[in-house]
Amino acid sequence: RAQSALSWELRAATTLLRLRAARGDSRAAHDAREALARVLARFTEGFGTPDLREARALLDEAPRAAG
Repeated sequence: RAQSALSWELRAATTLLRLRAARGDSRAAHDAREALARVLARFTEGFGTPDLREARALLDEAPRAAG
C-alpha cells in the first residue's frame, strides 16, 4: 500500500477472500469481502482487465453478511 501498488493490493485482497471463504469462517470471509470492496472502490480505470473482472465477480458471489 505504501508503494501505491494497487494492482498487487487487489490480488492480495482477492486471494484473502478466497482463502477465508474456503475455510468456512463466515466472519473472516465477511471481513475479507469488505477489504476487497474497499480496494476495488479505489480503481478509476481498467475495469475490463482480468484482475478487476475476477475481483468484481468474486465480490458479487461472496456472502455480504457475517453469520
